[in-house]
This record gives sequence, C-alpha cells and structure tokens, in this order.
Amino acid sequence: MAIDLPQPKRSGVYEVLKLQIVEMELEPGTPLSEVELSKQLGGSRTPVREALHQLSREGLVRLVPGRGAFVAEISMRDIFELFQMREALETHAARLASQAADRTALIDLEQEMRKAGALIEAADYRAYYDLTERLDEAIVDLAGNSRLKGALSELWGQIKRARHIAQANSERLAETVVEHVSILEAIASGDEDRSADVVRDHVKNSMRSLIEPSAR
Repeated sequence: MAIDLPQPKRSGVYEVLKLQIVEMELEPGTPLSEVELSKQLGGSRTPVREALHQLSREGLVRLVPGRGAFVAEISMRDIFELFQMREALETHAARLASQAADRTALIDLEQEMRKAGALIEAADYRAYYDLTERLDEAIVDLAGNSRLKGALSELWGQIKRARHIAQANSERLAETVVEHVSILEAIASGDEDRSADVVRDHVKNSMRSLIEPSAR
C-alpha cells in the first residue's frame, strides 16, 4: 500500500487519515496497516491504532478481528440511513438556530450564496462545497448545542465521502444554491417551522440525487 501522506504531529494522525478517507484518496476496502501507516506518518503505532479505532466509531473504518483495518465500504442503504439521520439532526439544528438572539452572521453568507451560481458555472465545485460547509457550520453554531454539533460533524464526514462517489451534477448543484438561500432566509427571519421545512426538502432532494441519479 503506497499512500502519499504528509508528516503530521502525533495529534494530527486522526485528522490526516480522516481527510484521506473522506476525500476518497483512500478508497473503500483499502487495507490500513498500522505498521505501514506508522512508517509513512513518521511515528509509533499507538496514535495510528487510536485513530483507526476513532474512525471505526465514526463508521469510516471497518475493523475485522484477525484481519486488520479497512476503509469502510458505503452502500446505497448506508446513504439512505445517513440521510435519514441528517434530516432529523439538521432540521432540529435549523429550529434551534432560528431561535438564536443574533442571526446576523447569516446575512453575509446569504449574499455569498446568491452569487454561488458563478462557482458552479466555472465548475469550481470545491469552492462551492467549501461555502456550503461554512453555511452548515454557521447554522449549527447558532443552534448552540455542542453535542448536536459533534453528531453532525461525524455525519457530514460520511456524507461528504458519499458525495465523492457520485459525479458532480451541475443541474442539481444549481438547485442547491436556491435551496441554501431559502434556508438562510428562513432561519434569519426566525420562522422555526419554515426553517425546518426548507432544510427537510433540501436533504430529501440531495438524497434523491444520490440514490436515484437515473431519475434526474
């Protein structure tokens, strides 16, 4: 196994491996040898082992007794269940965020999102996804629930990996621009029910675009 990884500090082993898995640089089914990874990462096997166990708890690594660790596979059923969880958690986050005393942080994001169609037209998908991730983080920060934020952070890592499996669909991405603007408007207005509804619609549409690509 030859993996081109940077030389992280001990505390960064988990972050490096997670990034490689989420970005699909380590593909599903790839064996993860503690010995080889410790050599490539320039450290002992202990932080590698700890990172693999943490990633296993997050569903990104599969530990097989007697065989070792592997990058977890992801199926359509997995995607369906992940999006079910996403719908439940993100709609709740939207409700909480809409109740926040100061929602002005969303105004600048809304203006950026209104211009995001240019990123899609230029096929600058990474920049667009970076923007949507900032939007997601801003909403969950407004929600003010650290445990909810932790649960969503793990969930987003798995969903991001699923997104890399599917090919970018510019038509669908253009639709998400409109959906994200609607989400920001609803939360900024303080309309709790509307905020939950538009987030739910966005999550369902996103799941459909992954599970039923032939329908688009």
